Amino acid sequence: TIEFCPQSVDSGWVGISFYSASSQTRLEYVKLETYGDVGIRCYDMEYIMISNCEVNNCGHEVLEIGGGIHCYRTNTAISNCYIHECGWSKAGNSWTAPSGAGIIISDTSNATVVENLISENYGGGIRILRSNVYISNNTISENEARFMIYWINYDYGAEREGGGIYSLESTAVVSQNSIIDNRAFVQVSIDQQNSAWADSRGGGIFVKGGSILLTDNVISGNNTVASASSNSPYSYAAGGGLYCTQTTGSRIVHNQFYDNYSRAYSWGSSAETYAFAGAIYTATNIQTEISNNLIVDNSLESNGIIGVDVLGAGIFVVLSSDSIAYNTVIGHEGGAGITMKGSSCQLYRNLIARNYGGGIQDIDGNFVSILNNTIADNEEFGVMGDVNIKNSIIWNNDIVDSSPSITYSDLSMSYPGDGNILTDPIFMNPQGDDYHLRSYSPCIDAGDPDSPPDPDGTIADMGTFHTPRLPSINIEINPGTLPLIVYPGQSFGLTGSILNECDTSFVMDLSMGVIWELEYYQLQYLNDLLLDPNELITGHFTVHVPQYAPHGQYEYLARAADFGNGIIYDQTEFLFSVDRFPQEEWHDKWAIEGEWVSWDDERTPHGERSTIKAYPNPFNTSIGIKFELQTECRVSLDIYNILGQRVVTLLDKVSAAGKHEINWNASSYPSGVYFYKLTTDDEILTGRITLLK
Repeated sequence: TIEFCPQSVDSGWVGISFYSASSQTRLEYVKLETYGDVGIRCYDMEYIMISNCEVNNCGHEVLEIGGGIHCYRTNTAISNCYIHECGWSKAGNSWTAPSGAGIIISDTSNATVVENLISENYGGGIRILRSNVYISNNTISENEARFMIYWINYDYGAEREGGGIYSLESTAVVSQNSIIDNRAFVQVSIDQQNSAWADSRGGGIFVKGGSILLTDNVISGNNTVASASSNSPYSYAAGGGLYCTQTTGSRIVHNQFYDNYSRAYSWGSSAETYAFAGAIYTATNIQTEISNNLIVDNSLESNGIIGVDVLGAGIFVVLSSDSIAYNTVIGHEGGAGITMKGSSCQLYRNLIARNYGGGIQDIDGNFVSILNNTIADNEEFGVMGDVNIKNSIIWNNDIVDSSPSITYSDLSMSYPGDGNILTDPIFMNPQGDDYHLRSYSPCIDAGDPDSPPDPDGTIADMGTFHTPRLPSINIEINPGTLPLIVYPGQSFGLTGSILNECDTSFVMDLSMGVIWELEYYQLQYLNDLLLDPNELITGHFTVHVPQYAPHGQYEYLARAADFGNGIIYDQTEFLFSVDRFPQEEWHDKWAIEGEWVSWDDERTPHGERSTIKAYPNPFNTSIGIKFELQTECRVSLDIYNILGQRVVTLLDKVSAAGKHEINWNASSYPSGVYFYKLTTDDEILTGRITLLK
């Protein structure tokens, strides 16, 4: 191991320089610590391998080419290196502009950067100029591209791009990296009249020209910040996570973008402020694909007095024809989840939910196609713009300032269009951001019949997630009285039923448990439970609440599923509360007592059952429920909603043996799924009905 360190900070010394060296050159296990031009410089080489090196505090005196490692016209493999606090330049007392970077690769046909730690470098983490580069499995964190101007009459723009990675006219593959807490920062602090502006782009990654394949990366906490003085014309910040422009065939796939942001500030009354794209900004690209990304909790912020513009907290597309598909866009602040301006985009099977600045926004678009998207629970608006929407769900958000074309979609407001419905889509668990459809959702097989069929060969579903036509399994768990309040150390009782409504035998898994602050306490798990055709099983259970259980609200969850393949056939849940005061009764853990018993074992002999049927189903306003009793007995017939709450009792009296029919007029009840329950001295019969208005 060799350690290089200069005696003079101002020497301009280069740690190691290679020029036209052998293609067998290798540099390993070397530590360089210098304040000169660059730590390692490689010029005009056929190939060099640099591994297991540490480069600190290098490149403090030179513009553009300084930094930790600089490879020019040299095929390079850099691996397992630690590159820290490299690349800084300063001129005079009026401005600072860090340049260089941790690694600079320029005019190189084949370079790989693999498994390095590149952190806290000035001027950026990696700069790629006119090269072909493969970047994989690196941690690129807390690097900064900064430009600051203060106290002079400066009439030029202050611009900085690419805090983590900067790519210019290059072909880059960026895969499986952690790109975290990088920054592009510009500040103009001038108290004189001037035309200097502040412009920062691509806090995590900046790409201009060429193309990039960005895949399987974690891109988090990166930011662009532009701060302008009172006399500056504007401040502009865009692409907190990624800024991509003038590329061809770029792909942004299978990445996680979260907690990135763009912020534009003005400290006076004349400067305009623009903050665009907390996560992804694309402009004037050709054939860009943005797919299968998790884009969550990114944000925009601007404090300008005039000319304030904040657009696309998640994705912002400008003058491009991007394909945006299979993305999850949730929880953005300061702007819409997806904004398009002057673009012709195709949005397919995206989930756009719970964004606080709106769902989808189109400005001056040429043609925007929105097919099989779920746009739900967004604040301010769900859709803004004259777009074309089909086979989608637009639920619990508004359509504003526009007249989109909408067909074969489920909306929470009345809207004209062929095939549109107005009914609860019955999401699996929207409070937990699970917008899959339950197996009995009215949106299944309700899309345009002329659209391509779903993978199971059925008519297209509405919404993002295809739900196969599943076997009809109905599970119910009833605690009796709601709201339910229990105390630590106490117990409470449950009754349950599982009905196989199929004419064939069916094998399923069953899980029951309690959820507290996202932690799941499993109480019962049954694997490969076999149900005969039309078999009903029931159970009576006692749930023990442990003495240590914190007070608060809990959720009881029961699921009938094929857990091995990730398929949920049906589920039921209810909320209950644990109060503060423990009881003398003692239970040391969550537990359940009881078992499931076949209807045949618990009730009347096979062949002597009562029968029940509801028709029509689904129904509009009124439904007839027919049942036949084997003997005279006391009968109750109740209707329950999807939350397990009884909404009406249709019958409660002694009835004679034979056939009976009860009609339920549901005109005053909302659309949705309901359950009927017929209880006799010996039997419980249940079924599911759907009210569509």
